Amino acid sequence: SRAATVEIFEIDDSSAIPSRPAAAVVAPATVGYSGPTIRLTLRYKNPQTNKDGKTNIRIKMDQPLQHLMDEFNMASLAISRVQFDGQNLVMSKTPAFYEMEDEDLVDVTVVVKKGTASHRGSAMAVETTQTTTIHVQQKGDPKNKVHAFQIKKMDPLSKLVNAYCKTIFI
Repeated sequence: SRAATVEIFEIDDSSAIPSRPAAAVVAPATVGYSGPTIRLTLRYKNPQTNKDGKTNIRIKMDQPLQHLMDEFNMASLAISRVQFDGQNLVMSKTPAFYEMEDEDLVDVTVVVKKGTASHRGSAMAVETTQTTTIHVQQKGDPKNKVHAFQIKKMDPLSKLVNAYCKTIFI
């Protein structure tokens, strides 16, 4: 068995592109979802104002719930946890998996995004700077190469996927 080659890429806030020589990068193909569209109401408590908030997001029944986090566009807030009927949701699952229906209520926990004015000096600064290393090996790679990515624990996993796609030039 051949030894694996390991490259470590640090993913930071300025870009999800690891330091590599310039090369032609082809963007990954856009995934289309064909299921029916439903509207979910996200209910949250704003940690800056301590007031309750709601927002509606449309999502396809076969679309991963990560879409909720991607579409939650608050200048200074980010989703850290999603619950439906008291159950923590896995962002790679779909509304169909959880048998969600149009106009269902989803409870979300939001945190102040790192780098915003109200975030500076808060206890969240310690939590958001913790990193983890994720090792990825492409199945069937004849070189047996392992990519190691360092990602902040509060970053969305899509950042890791984008960085990986760019390292293998997809």
